[in-house]
Amino acid sequence: MWVMADPVESGASPNVFGYLDYRVFLKDWYWAYKRSHPRFSYRALAQKVGYRSHGFFTQVLGNKSNVSVETAMNFADAIGLRKREREYFLLLVRHNQETRSVPRGKLFARLAQFKESAAKLLRQDQDAFLGSWKNAAVRELLGIEPFQPGAEAAWGARLAPPVEAAEIRSSLDLLLDLGLAHRTASGIVRTDPCVETGSRYSEEATRRYMRQVHDLGGEALDRFPRSDRHHAWATVSVSKATFEAMREELRTLVARFLSMAEQDGSPDRVLQLNLEFFPLAFREFRS
Repeated sequence: MWVMADPVESGASPNVFGYLDYRVFLKDWYWAYKRSHPRFSYRALAQKVGYRSHGFFTQVLGNKSNVSVETAMNFADAIGLRKREREYFLLLVRHNQETRSVPRGKLFARLAQFKESAAKLLRQDQDAFLGSWKNAAVRELLGIEPFQPGAEAAWGARLAPPVEAAEIRSSLDLLLDLGLAHRTASGIVRTDPCVETGSRYSEEATRRYMRQVHDLGGEALDRFPRSDRHHAWATVSVSKATFEAMREELRTLVARFLSMAEQDGSPDRVLQLNLEFFPLAFREFRS
C-alpha cells in the first residue's frame, strides 16, 4: 500500500488564505503535491482522508458532493494545515456549503477578519461604494496597475463607456477614504483583492448598483463584438426545490470565478459578471 508522505514542504503548497473556494484550493493543492510526489493519487488521498471511494474526491471538486465537518478536518490534517490556516480552511468549507444568505454572510465576515484573507467585507456605512459602477471598475484597474498622479483623463478613457477625469478622481478619493485603496511609492494600489457585501448591507444601495450594471450589460450587446463578451440565456420550468439547488450552483459559480480571478497573475481587463435568474410565470395566480 502506498502511504502518503509528510505534508507538502513549506513554500510548495498554495496559500489557503488566497482562496474563496475550498474546492479550488483542494485541486491546486493536490496537483502541487503530485508534482513533487508523482506516485500520489486520488486513491491514496482517499485512504488518508478516510472515505472509501477515490471517486468521491472527483465529486467534491466537481461540486457534486459536499464534505462533512469531520472530512474537512481530515483534509486539513492531510494537507498539513495548522492553527490559523486550519481555522480559515474549515470556515471556508462552511461558507461555500452554506445555502442560507444570513449565515453565509456571517461566515464571510469571519473569513474577512483574517488579515491574509482574499476576502474584504464592505461595512454597512460604505454605501457610497455602490453609488456608481465606476468605483468598482477603478478599483479593479488598480489591481492591474498602480495609478500615477495626473493620469485621470487616461484612465477615464479606459472605462467603457468612457468617463470624465473628475469622475476618476472622485472614485479614487472614495476608495482611499474607505480603505479599499492606499498610496505606495509606485502609486495608488488596491488594498484587498476581493470585496463582498455583507448580509445586512443596504438593500437600497445594492438595488441601485445592480440596476446600473444590468443596464451596462444590455448596452454591451451593441458596444462590444461577441469575441469580447458573453451573453446567454435559458428559459426553464422547475420546482421550488430545483430552483434552490440552481441558486446554490450560481453561488458556487461566482465563488469559482472569484478564485480564478485571484489566481490570475497577468490581468489585462476588468469584466462585469451579471447573473439574472428570475420568475416569468407561476402555476398559481399571484397578485
